[in-house]
Amino acid sequence: KRNRMGVIICMVIVSVIIAVVIMISSKMDFEEFKDGGYVKVFGPLAIIWVFWLIWTVIQFGKAKSWEGEVTKKDQKTYERTRKDENGRRWTETTTYYYVYFRDEKGKERKLVQSKAGGWYDYLQVGDKIRYHGKHTDYYEKYDKSGSDQIPCAGCGTSCDARTMYCTRCGTILFKAQAPVMQAPQAMQMSQAMQMQQTMQAPQTIQAPQTARFCPQCGSPIETGAKFCDQCGTKL
Repeated sequence: KRNRMGVIICMVIVSVIIAVVIMISSKMDFEEFKDGGYVKVFGPLAIIWVFWLIWTVIQFGKAKSWEGEVTKKDQKTYERTRKDENGRRWTETTTYYYVYFRDEKGKERKLVQSKAGGWYDYLQVGDKIRYHGKHTDYYEKYDKSGSDQIPCAGCGTSCDARTMYCTRCGTILFKAQAPVMQAPQAMQMSQAMQMQQTMQAPQTIQAPQTARFCPQCGSPIETGAKFCDQCGTKL
């Protein structure tokens, strides 16, 4: 919604600037504007707005939501010969990453990425997913209990599954269950080792560190976070 509103505001500002430039360059006064000069002003603007509306539909028009299962993942490498300005030829190699789905109606669908990571690493064969195409290009897993990271639906940042909001853009996360980070035995061993190291370490005076806390809910804030990951408050 923020992106769509920003585009509309920019187009209005650009349209006003273009209209003023046309009127000044043609030395048009108000009388000439009423006597048919408005065609010279609004004609080009109408053409621009038609192309802009087409672009807006393509850019912001989302496919319908669907449910399905990840059936296959694949990588394909393509080579093509390029020629520089001096006539020398060289080979360019590009690898694409594919994730294939079968939706509830049996239709085959696929996701194509030009680089590794992102959805290609997050989605695994056999995952039951829901594609939220009406709102955002987001592939939500039904079972997120095994994921310690969740992609943000707003900006795509990988976020800790235990948090509630993205620390980069403040978007609420499609929540997963809190992952078990350590087994009880490993936790006890870790605490014992930390206590032993503390007792053996020389006593030094440390400068006090200034901790950051959310002014709304009081949760600790990570360094560099723009939003609280527990309540979404902008910092």
